[in-house]
Amino acid sequence: MNDNPFAPPRDDSGSHGETTATDTETTTVRVHEHAPASNDTVELPPAISPQPAAGTDAGDTQEFMPPAEPPAATPAAAPAPQPGRLRRSTVAAIAAGALMLGLGGGLGGAWAYDSLVADDAVASSSGTSGSSSSTLPTSSSSTIARTDENTVAAIASAVMPSVVSIENIQNGQEAAEGSGFVIREDGYILTNNHVVEGSDDDTVTVVMSDGSEYDGTVVGATADYDLAVVKIDRDDLTPLVLGDSDELVVGDDVIAVGSPLGLESTVTTGIVSALHRPVTAGDTSSTAFIDAIQTDAAINPGNSGGPLINSQGEVIGINSA
Repeated sequence: MNDNPFAPPRDDSGSHGETTATDTETTTVRVHEHAPASNDTVELPPAISPQPAAGTDAGDTQEFMPPAEPPAATPAAAPAPQPGRLRRSTVAAIAAGALMLGLGGGLGGAWAYDSLVADDAVASSSGTSGSSSSTLPTSSSSTIARTDENTVAAIASAVMPSVVSIENIQNGQEAAEGSGFVIREDGYILTNNHVVEGSDDDTVTVVMSDGSEYDGTVVGATADYDLAVVKIDRDDLTPLVLGDSDELVVGDDVIAVGSPLGLESTVTTGIVSALHRPVTAGDTSSTAFIDAIQTDAAINPGNSGGPLINSQGEVIGINSA
């Protein structure tokens, strides 16, 4: 009995020494070269068992084909460049290019501007029609003129010729200095009592706004209200208009004119800060308690006796302290 499953059935009727036409030689696969002789064979797995070719007997076998070579391994792709990472040479090239572009743009803009200005100048000088040139803005008609009656400049210009500086001479020397203003055209000037108090022979020096000087005589004074009147030999003066201080309200605009610190014809502005302030004026020997107008306009020594003016150019007070 043959244990080979691929061998055809043996014909016992024939000779044992001959092979029939249907007999095929088979090859057995030995597990080990030195394994003990045996009629047993190892069956091949079905997956690799040879299949009969078409048109051949089942007993015929095909030669084993060599196994197919495995596909070649796909070469690994080069890693993709990381975004945002540039070489130093690339960055340097970009920076140099940007610098050159900026320089070129600046030079080109300057050249274009110079050309445009030059063209405008030529067109303006030649009077070519249709050309436009850049001009500075002019004052509009809405600009307030300095001659308007309610401006500080107009009020100061109107009242300053009537404001004077007064020098108090004692023992041949100047002892005090203050201000005053004309109240009558025939030479009467109103000032503070503490400005002229103690002068030699009640005589003071009056300096007009134009710089001319006159001898003035104290013709009346009261320490209670800190007021005095000085007379000079003039009959062509322009007196200031006296206003009504009872009409003042807090917040009204006021102007102080005088000679603070010896600086003649000085103007300061402010508002009425308060009304009916009790103020002590003068020194300890002659004290006056005044129902005063408080203002934030700057008033310094030398302003005493000068006028406090409202927005209509009227005198509504005398600068005392």
